[in-house]
Amino acid sequence: MCEFKKKFKILLIPDKFQRYDIIQIENIKNALSRTGIDSYIFKSNFNDDKIKDFLKDNSFDVVFAVNKGRPIGLNKQIRFISWFQDFYYDSDFLLEHYEKNDIVYFYTSPDSFGVSKKINCYSSTLYPGIDPLILSSDLDNISSDCDLVDKYQKLEFSICGYIPTPILTPFFELYFRNYNYNEGHFIDKHLLEWASNLTNKKDNKYRIDFWKEFIVDLQIIVESNYEPLSGDLKVKMIASKIKQRIRDNFKYINSEIFRQWIPFFSTEYARYLDRALLAKLLSKHSYQFALFGKGWSEILEFESFAGKHISDQKKLFEIYKKSKINLYNNTHGLGMHSKVFEIFANGGFLALPKYKKNFSLSGINEGFNENEHFVTFTSENFEDLIHNWLFNTKKRIEVAKNAREIVLDQHTWDKRVQKIINDLEL
Repeated sequence: MCEFKKKFKILLIPDKFQRYDIIQIENIKNALSRTGIDSYIFKSNFNDDKIKDFLKDNSFDVVFAVNKGRPIGLNKQIRFISWFQDFYYDSDFLLEHYEKNDIVYFYTSPDSFGVSKKINCYSSTLYPGIDPLILSSDLDNISSDCDLVDKYQKLEFSICGYIPTPILTPFFELYFRNYNYNEGHFIDKHLLEWASNLTNKKDNKYRIDFWKEFIVDLQIIVESNYEPLSGDLKVKMIASKIKQRIRDNFKYINSEIFRQWIPFFSTEYARYLDRALLAKLLSKHSYQFALFGKGWSEILEFESFAGKHISDQKKLFEIYKKSKINLYNNTHGLGMHSKVFEIFANGGFLALPKYKKNFSLSGINEGFNENEHFVTFTSENFEDLIHNWLFNTKKRIEVAKNAREIVLDQHTWDKRVQKIINDLEL
């Protein structure tokens, strides 16, 4: 068995060639190496033809790819594993060409992602993991004195996550949604240039007031069909309404601007709604909070609380520990998430919305217990979170320690890789 593993080769393909995605794939590679399996990371932008050409010239037994389907015409002897961490309004077409010995993993249940295609191979959930070797020490190693821990935790709350496109911020005092659409605005020139570069030439006839009204209509579709912090985003339903709105105005949908706007408004914009509401809740109850990620500094209301995007993992892990309460949100209600595991593993205390899906597959209660490993809140009872937990340092440390122990025992990349190996029946 061991000798077979040493000859086995897996090609690892990240979702995007970005730092977070590469780190995740490197963690999988390291865990595979500890089992004796050789792997290689495909460090190039992905497309079907490029990967097929690469596999013709290089020998691999398995391809493990994030958010990608099996390419048409790929050698049938090569097993393909897809791991869908995201599932967009049009992702169903990626599920059409699997062989029977392939594997499809989802970050959550297919129902939660809105999957409608029948999958012609084994399918299961796969959650991310953590690498214990890169973790920082927990709060017990800093001090057993609660007063010293309080001094160390300079932030009452923190949110680590970007705000999608601050220019689409309705409560921003200068946002064009607050003015007559015909009124001159500093964004007019940029918006017209953007639209003209992405649409068919015949659509250059549209005036600035048309584009403003059109963007606001798309925002309203999302705002009317997604309740912030509900964790119940229905991507396909919202995308369908957006496409109908596009057809009503343009009679066609195949334009670059719509290929960008449909996924943005059906998926990304809801994340903005969540984080904007969280930030507003904090601004009502705290003066010692921080918002880490791109975009926050561009919103005047949050400018003084905005921190830079943190790309260094060690610095990010320190933020988790230096925050009395780490706030987390997910538009699909996912709790078995990489950020959750990272906060727990580094001794951070986590609070997340009381999602209806918390007890569903991939909900946080699948692996953890409320008030023992994490806490929940609603926008209506946010004050209870402050009164019950913000000033109870001893209890917060205890809860964080409980969660850390579970993550280190059950949610490492070695555990995830062992599941993959078992599913492959190597």
